[in-house]
Amino acid sequence: MKIEWASHFRSDGSRRKPPPSTMHGWLAKMRGTLLGNEALRTKGMQEMRAARHYKKVKRSTPKRKTVDRRDTGSSALFGTLNPKPRPAARGTQYRQGSSHRLVGSPPRRSSHNSSSTNRRPSGPRQSSLPTPKRRQSGR
Repeated sequence: MKIEWASHFRSDGSRRKPPPSTMHGWLAKMRGTLLGNEALRTKGMQEMRAARHYKKVKRSTPKRKTVDRRDTGSSALFGTLNPKPRPAARGTQYRQGSSHRLVGSPPRRSSHNSSSTNRRPSGPRQSSLPTPKRRQSGR
């Protein structure tokens, strides 16, 4: 039984081929290896090579810049295409760094108390689970 989705076909009825995927190729190769199907294994390896080439070409081609079009409609009349720069709100002046950070990197802190920024909190850690009580021997 073969399931065919509407997204597998273009509007003219021809079949759509997704871009090559390293993960899909690896899965096909492993499936072929485990089942002993050399043709499937070879197809998987070919897809992995094609995905590597596809990524290399995609990285090397520069992205197209969008053309700056001038609107002649109501937005041009009211000047919404090029709004005047507004002064920043008070709260944003302290957030100059990026809000995105790498996993594992410490959060950014203000520099007014730099001596304690790299210290870890002292004292015992609080656990959400109750600690098991030890039995005391009654000798």
